[in-house]
Amino acid sequence: MPSGIRTNIEAFPVTGNVLSAAKKIFLNNKSIRLDSSGRNFFAVANLHQGQNTLALKIVDSAGNETVYSKQVFFDPNYSRSEE
Repeated sequence: MPSGIRTNIEAFPVTGNVLSAAKKIFLNNKSIRLDSSGRNFFAVANLHQGQNTLALKIVDSAGNETVYSKQVFFDPNYSRSEE
C-alpha cells in the first residue's frame, strides 16, 4: 500500500492556516491566495493517477521559507472499504 493519503478525489482540496502572517504561500510552486487576515488559505491540487507530492511553501516577511511535503496517492477506483 502506498504511504501517505489515499483518495479517489482528482481535484484534491488543500486548506490550512499559518500561525503568523505569511507574505507568500505556494502549492507546488503555484501562488496561493491568503484570506484578508493573511493566515488562512484554500487551494485545489489536480492529481494525476498514482503517487503525487504536494509541496506547500510558506514565505514570511523576512524572506524565510518553510516547506511542508505530503504524499497523496490518487486512484479513481479507490474506496475506503478497501482498507
